[in-house]
Amino acid sequence: MELGEFSRTVHMTLRALPYPRYLAAAWIITRELDDLYEASTPSDWRPLIADSLTTVRAAAEHGAPEVAEQANAVFWRWCRAMGYDGGDTDDIQPFDSPVGSGMTNLWYAWLGLTAELGGEAPPASGLDAAMRAVTMYHDGVQPLEPITARSAGMVFSVRMLNSFLLLAELLGNLPEGEPVDLDELRERVFRQPV
Repeated sequence: MELGEFSRTVHMTLRALPYPRYLAAAWIITRELDDLYEASTPSDWRPLIADSLTTVRAAAEHGAPEVAEQANAVFWRWCRAMGYDGGDTDDIQPFDSPVGSGMTNLWYAWLGLTAELGGEAPPASGLDAAMRAVTMYHDGVQPLEPITARSAGMVFSVRMLNSFLLLAELLGNLPEGEPVDLDELRERVFRQPV
């Protein structure tokens, strides 16, 4: 299986989760990716990132309707930060990002997640860009490197996508209504020995 095909499989598995479980996965995945990219994130973007993580976590813990207004406000802050001033949100174009493609895709994941939570995009559509954040990461983040057939980057991407798939399987197997300890589940998935 090629990396792109595997990424699509993982993504579709995540999208198939019940929405509250999808939101739990969204927070865990974007929180983990934020840890990877944090050292090279410009400090003036940190408040918006923190508000995005807080909003997605609140949606996972309390339900999407509880954070709709907050999410919509964060979504529009992302739009302004990316140079988009209004109009049809389907026309948001790529912007001249100050960071590498992996981190930029993570930012687009938060834009998408806050858009869906704020009613600006369909449910379960925001994680699309997170798959690209794994397969197109910033080459300045050590010890990663651009992906080639035999690179450490390819190994990193496959390991991360395997972790995302494990996360989706664990969330999908939880009994409906059972509370999810987001921090414990993140540790379980991403801190296990390889």
